Amino acid sequence: MIVTEVALRQRVLVVMVAGALILFGGISFPRISNALFPDVDFPIVTVTTMMPGTDAITMETDVTEVVEEALSSLASVKKLRSETQEGVSQVIVEFELEYDIDIGAQDVRDRIATVIPLLPQEAEAPVIEKFDLDAQPIIAVVLMDRSGDTRRLTDLADDELKNRFQKIRGVGGVRIVGGRKREVRVWLSAAAMRSRGIDIGTAIAALRSGVRNMPGGRLTGETREWSVRTEVAWSSPEEIGGIVVADDEVGVVYLRDIARVEDGGEEQRTVAQYDGIPAVTMLIRRQSGANILDVADAVRAEVDRVQTELPPGVSLATTRDQSTFIRASITSAQHDLVIGVGLAVLVIFVFLWNVRATLIVAAVIPSSIIGTMACMYFAGFTFNNMTMLALSLSVGILIDDAIVMVETIVRHVQEGDTPLQAAQKGGKRLGFAIVATSVSLCAVFIPVAFTSGLVGRFFFEFGMTVTFAILTSTTGALTLTPMLCAVFLTRRSGDAPHQKVTIMPLVERGFSRFIDWAIRRRGWVIGGGAAIFVASLLLVGKVGKEFVPTADESEFNVQIQFPTGTPIKVAEGALDRMARRLRKVPEVGHVLGTVGGGGG
Repeated sequence: MIVTEVALRQRVLVVMVAGALILFGGISFPRISNALFPDVDFPIVTVTTMMPGTDAITMETDVTEVVEEALSSLASVKKLRSETQEGVSQVIVEFELEYDIDIGAQDVRDRIATVIPLLPQEAEAPVIEKFDLDAQPIIAVVLMDRSGDTRRLTDLADDELKNRFQKIRGVGGVRIVGGRKREVRVWLSAAAMRSRGIDIGTAIAALRSGVRNMPGGRLTGETREWSVRTEVAWSSPEEIGGIVVADDEVGVVYLRDIARVEDGGEEQRTVAQYDGIPAVTMLIRRQSGANILDVADAVRAEVDRVQTELPPGVSLATTRDQSTFIRASITSAQHDLVIGVGLAVLVIFVFLWNVRATLIVAAVIPSSIIGTMACMYFAGFTFNNMTMLALSLSVGILIDDAIVMVETIVRHVQEGDTPLQAAQKGGKRLGFAIVATSVSLCAVFIPVAFTSGLVGRFFFEFGMTVTFAILTSTTGALTLTPMLCAVFLTRRSGDAPHQKVTIMPLVERGFSRFIDWAIRRRGWVIGGGAAIFVASLLLVGKVGKEFVPTADESEFNVQIQFPTGTPIKVAEGALDRMARRLRKVPEVGHVLGTVGGGGG
């Protein structure tokens, strides 16, 4: 009541406060990032160790077990599991949900540092990463060549395109799948080595001595000093073949005498194809916190520019674009929000049949939503399924506060009060009720925001967004709504023609008769309510349960897992057969297939 009285006396103050909320909300709206789900830190840390060429059993005993033993005694570890494959060991540490994942990751790094000397010398340094949804690829750029020259595609992707995409603002990294880099292989001949009395260790030592990068001191001038290094490298397979392996009384033995030097591609361990065409896939992920829609738009724009610069026969395509579904989801939610506001305003007009009162509500509701967006921005929230659901749900709450205040003020005007008197009486009559309603709603949604567990992490932004909407709606209903009514309503709001047209009297008479009927038949009402309650409890178990609702993203994944030790050619053949069958389905637009790329 006091707040409303102040708002009616200090109208300029109310306008300035409402204008500030709208200004901050308007500035915040384009700055709020878009995502499919809220930014949630999962308490998971992975330790990945690579040792190419090592069988799975050796990896398990020499690497995985050593790492697991070091991490098993960490504090707050909920679960420890591992996955071991040929040349790859991955240990997954899951902490308690409430544990600070940054501290957990640092604890894992400290423990791994103590066991690095215990790992085989051939093992690469363990890679320690926090599980981050932002690290998942947001879009895949496919580089295709109908000639099937994957080495040419790899050089183009690795030397040129990768750097161009990494320079895009918001791109966190680019990973190449299906590539085949240049590799020079030395095929030793056992018979030739035996005839010359040379073992494999001597040949390897000769190869290692052929490449040197050593400091060579400093070159000092009068005004400047340069660091000097000596570097010896090979420029062709012929030079490698000319390496001296042995020089004794028998004569000089060159590497070409005991081996065949082949300039080709590295061993094929990953394969990618797009619509049956050999391809190299660049998986692009965004930086943490970057707007996924902006990053995807920038990547597609860069693809269009690169397309005009590619050699003949080479083309680019984008696929697995998460921004398409996210944009459609957010746009759909925004459209629903606008439609909800429009329908609410239309219903108000039908019931009140008062243009000025309807316009007042139509102005108050968007201002409350825009003010909520300002709160979302300062809280670090994003536009995602949870927050858009909260905003859509909040329309009903926003309309409640404004409509009860406007309807009460219009009623007093119809009874003969001036708009100012009607606004004062409306504030006195409804101020406490509106505050009590808002507090009770906050008492429902604030605990939702602080629910424990992983579900609570996802619903935090939902609960707080609804709370922000409730608070801004209450503020607007107690200040902006009565002030606008006092300024813009007129005595004509109570004229007889409006009373004849509006359906409010009909609704009031019908509601009064229904209440009278319910009071006279209390037993039936109580019994009906109890029956509905019991039926609801019986139906709860029949309702399905899932973490997120099923969504149609217009794409699906098919994964095939082969027994350990299956050659990659076998897996590639199965991929070809599966892709050919899928492309025959009329509704299928494109098929991207990968083997050994981490995605099945």
